Amino acid sequence: MSFTVAIDGPAASGKGTIGRALAARFGFAHLDTGLLYRAVAARVLDGMTPEDAAATLAPEHITRPDLRAPDVGQMASKVAVLAGVRAALLGARPPPPCGDRGGWRHGKLRSGA
Repeated sequence: MSFTVAIDGPAASGKGTIGRALAARFGFAHLDTGLLYRAVAARVLDGMTPEDAAATLAPEHITRPDLRAPDVGQMASKVAVLAGVRAALLGARPPPPCGDRGGWRHGKLRSGA
């Protein structure tokens, strides 16, 4: 059986800390959806359009060392509200779970505003 657990809450409320701890405890994959938006933002700052950056996002893009930089965070807030970016990211999936156990994610990844 496979499943996904989503942890939602306001910024800096501990979603990431809880998500990582639970994933480690139960051996699940973990996806910080905020990093997806930050990865799109970093690629936009590199010169891509937001929609192209989201549509071509690859696993190596969410490991960039600059994703926590202030300018990337500010741009992430701007790209996260774009319908084309959201639509592209809704097709994104978390890394393969450990076996068939499922996975944890935190943050917002939804089609509506």
